[in-house]
Amino acid sequence: LAEATVTLLVVPAEVRATAAAGRVVAAVGRLTDDLRLVVRGPSPTGLTAEVVARELGVPLAGDLRQEPRLAAALDRGEPPARRPRSPLAGFASSLLAELLPAGPPTHEPAGVLNLRAS
Repeated sequence: LAEATVTLLVVPAEVRATAAAGRVVAAVGRLTDDLRLVVRGPSPTGLTAEVVARELGVPLAGDLRQEPRLAAALDRGEPPARRPRSPLAGFASSLLAELLPAGPPTHEPAGVLNLRAS
């Protein structure tokens, strides 16, 4: 966690989960410089992502809607966020757009071999 650029804590939009997440925030918050919250909803009681984030004192990275077909897709061996319009794919795209620098990379990634013939 100390090496992570951003640490995401995923919490269901429920009162008990929020209370439990408070203990996680206290422990994890000391180990990372950038802790953000992802709230999974909808809440059966109407608890909003903003309220959960405020109660935990953690910035809200996003509100992740339920994805009904996700469990069945995982059972079939399909990777998550395979459909570009899925809630998870949309959240991941937004987060990556925020975290990654704009434009093409200026160098080859570490570990990539250049096998051009000389």
